[in-house]
Amino acid sequence: MSIRSEATRRAADEQGAGIADPWRLLSGEEGRKKFASSWLGLTCSAQPSIKAGAVYLADHDKKTAEKDSPVAIWTREGASTKTFLADADRLVRELRLNLASNPKPAPFIETTEEGRNLAIVPLIVDGTFIGGLVTAADITSQQAGARLLRHMQWSIGWLEAESLRGRVLDQSALEEHATAILEAISLVSRSKTYKQATRTLAGYLAKKLDAVRVGVGATKRGRSRLISLSHSATFERSMQVSRKIEAVMDEAADLEQAMLFAHRRQTGSVQSTALKALADNRPQASILALPISSDNGIMGAVVIEWEKEQGIEQSDINLVDAIIAAIAPMLEDKKERSRSTLSVLTKRVGQLVSFILGPRALGWKLVLIALVAGLNASLMLETEMRISANSIVEGKVRRIMSAPFDGFIRSVAIGPGETARKGEVLAELDDSDLAIQRLRLVSRKRQYVLEMDKATADRDLAQSNILKAQIAQADAELSLTEDMLARTRITAPFDGVVVSGDLSQSIGKPVGRGDELFELAPLDHFRITALVAQSDVHLVKPGARGTVLFSALPETSYPFTIHALTATARPADGVNGFEIVAYLDKDVGRIRPGMEGVARIEAGSASYFVIWTRSFWHWLRLQLWAWWP
Repeated sequence: MSIRSEATRRAADEQGAGIADPWRLLSGEEGRKKFASSWLGLTCSAQPSIKAGAVYLADHDKKTAEKDSPVAIWTREGASTKTFLADADRLVRELRLNLASNPKPAPFIETTEEGRNLAIVPLIVDGTFIGGLVTAADITSQQAGARLLRHMQWSIGWLEAESLRGRVLDQSALEEHATAILEAISLVSRSKTYKQATRTLAGYLAKKLDAVRVGVGATKRGRSRLISLSHSATFERSMQVSRKIEAVMDEAADLEQAMLFAHRRQTGSVQSTALKALADNRPQASILALPISSDNGIMGAVVIEWEKEQGIEQSDINLVDAIIAAIAPMLEDKKERSRSTLSVLTKRVGQLVSFILGPRALGWKLVLIALVAGLNASLMLETEMRISANSIVEGKVRRIMSAPFDGFIRSVAIGPGETARKGEVLAELDDSDLAIQRLRLVSRKRQYVLEMDKATADRDLAQSNILKAQIAQADAELSLTEDMLARTRITAPFDGVVVSGDLSQSIGKPVGRGDELFELAPLDHFRITALVAQSDVHLVKPGARGTVLFSALPETSYPFTIHALTATARPADGVNGFEIVAYLDKDVGRIRPGMEGVARIEAGSASYFVIWTRSFWHWLRLQLWAWWP
């Protein structure tokens, strides 16, 4: 959307009326307030730094402004109208009250205690203060403030023209200049790229000023480069005339001021080598070079050439200066938008380096020095590299206490986590069936003995041998039964702790032969198992030392030595790794099986930088290997 169409929409919205064309309103035929509103919208929208504006004018039948209320208000989206109007009313009131001591106040910029920047340009007609233009703007430098005041001074000519309509002979020229400025803004704003905008500007200036040639260039690192040339769609920068124009641009950018050349001497003309070379002995040549200023410094230059016998009019110079000042912010914005990603990145890096290495930003300099010193120290200083791995304590020996035969649980004497001494009863199985079976076997054996005695008395050798075999069988069954009776009491084979086996809620529950009842681990012999990530397993070898810190005992770390490393990887806790088995260097009574912690395994010496970035470099090598064709 162009500046003109955008200004039209804003003027209509702010006045609550469907105004079709703000340019038509500038003719003054639609009423004074509509004129001021339309003019204010065009003026403020043409300068991106302006956030709000207000116009104060005296009535036509009065010679001075006797009230401090605006006839037109314009605000950009998000600006505070109430705060701005309060500050603007105050400035106009102070100017009116001080007219006795200062009848011709000059434009100035005021910064409030809250940090708001207000610019005011008084409107003085025939030596009388009749109002003015007040704006609130973002001013980042002294040059930006000067450009803002210059833009407001040129723009306020419309108000002066309206106030003096029909009374000032050269008022039409002022209106023409103001119209030319707004036309230039409108044309450049329609350009989509920076190069197209410079080409449009060159063509418009050549046509408006009846110039034979207009060149627009950009300045980078102290060198100017010709971007657009009027009356020419394409051109070669290697041409002699292009190099001459760039030399003039360099000189104007270095001096940061306008330069004028004319064979017929004019006020303010400069006889420089670059301008003479560009004039090339043309007797009627006149050349004007103006730098294009932005908040970041000189961004380019404009060179205009005429072939006029009478020379250049001062009004033309003023018009060009005003157009360039109004167009500069738009050119800078389009230039930034036309930059490539690499160019933007390079510029940002350069700005950062300049900011850090410049005369200010002491805090950032100290931070940078600290970072560089820390990086240098991390590269030079070495320490023991340690591999971290989640670990768990297990008993060196794990004894499973299982049911010796099918039966029922009669009593339980101990539970998980409790300590048992060697020979202590852990649980008992019901032996009533075994006791009955033992009595039956004892009775059967006694019967066999009586029958054998009778067969012996009868000298029945065969029967006697049979009975002897039956008695032996009964003895074997009796011995087995007595052994099973003895095994109904589950006892601890050594001093240890019950790792698992809670049978307190299972009294009377049937168990089968071989069912696990308890798991017992020794109290003073432990091993550490840890899962080392597969990316670090090549750094771990049997015999390596390390330390472990348990979650339950965070105040003390315990040394260990790696005994073995498994050859098969397994996943656990989101890590695919290899399990190591290590033994504590000394037995500690506070450690219990099942405790978890973090083990750190020694893996040689390395610099702090290598240790901290080891995982990143490992990941990067894998990614490069995967991506490389």
